[in-house]
Amino acid sequence: MNSSSLGTRALFFFILIYFVSGYPLSPQSGVLPFTSDVDVVCPDVIWENETAGHIYSPNYPNNYSSSSDCTYVIQGEIGSRIVLVFYVFETESIYDYVTLYDGSDTNAKEITSLSGENTTDTFYTSSGSTMTVTFHSDAFDNRLGFYAGFIVTSAGIIENPTGLTCPDNVYKDALGVIVSPHYPSDYPSNADCEYLIGNGTEDTYILFTIEHFVTEGEYDYLELHDGKDNTSPMIIQLSGTTVEGTHYSTTGPYAYARFVSDAFKEESGFSITYQILVKGSTTPLTPIELLKSKVNNLP
Repeated sequence: MNSSSLGTRALFFFILIYFVSGYPLSPQSGVLPFTSDVDVVCPDVIWENETAGHIYSPNYPNNYSSSSDCTYVIQGEIGSRIVLVFYVFETESIYDYVTLYDGSDTNAKEITSLSGENTTDTFYTSSGSTMTVTFHSDAFDNRLGFYAGFIVTSAGIIENPTGLTCPDNVYKDALGVIVSPHYPSDYPSNADCEYLIGNGTEDTYILFTIEHFVTEGEYDYLELHDGKDNTSPMIIQLSGTTVEGTHYSTTGPYAYARFVSDAFKEESGFSITYQILVKGSTTPLTPIELLKSKVNNLP
């Protein structure tokens, strides 16, 4: 979502994400807590005074844990509505699933239940100011899981969480997903969107993982640069189709991306996970491991 559209709303709300299994510590906004000698199964995050956020499966971007049961409650100001869209979705079909409820708990009306690989162009809306999301996995066949973005909007205004023109253009969290405008719907014609990823932490780099990438070959493209703007060295220009799971990385703490489409033939676009990693890491880390690394390296 564009920061300008966020600024037009003055909604006050809080988002409480709690879990059935796992061990919560003192929560921090947008940060997963951890304990050194216990495996945390589900995320535990408290967001306050925000108008947008994201939720994701345990262990994302690694495969989720077996036998997980996680509950996410998103609550906005009275009179608001919750709009949620999945940027990444891959679970074991039938047995591992995400369910959305139109209220503050699982007794509320079910909005939908999702399982398998869902790449439809649907975003989901509550009728009131609260939405509950649950995730369940069985003991077998763990997959990538999900990553979803949401906004809290005025009751009479329903917006796509990816924004009217371009998604957010600044990404400072240690873990996130960048998507093409209107994703998972087709991107619009004549798009020109910029993304700045990184928070300037010393001795870190950005690792990108392609979750989905389909554009009109040659004419619609995404550039990745190793730095803060388009004058930085280009890592790659992607166009057409890119294999899921392909990795690209920077040498320093920032990455700049730009997506451009022409006036013809819109496609489904892209969803790309990024991680801010400590230099020397050779494999993707879970958010818990990222936080442990940061704490362990404090002076």
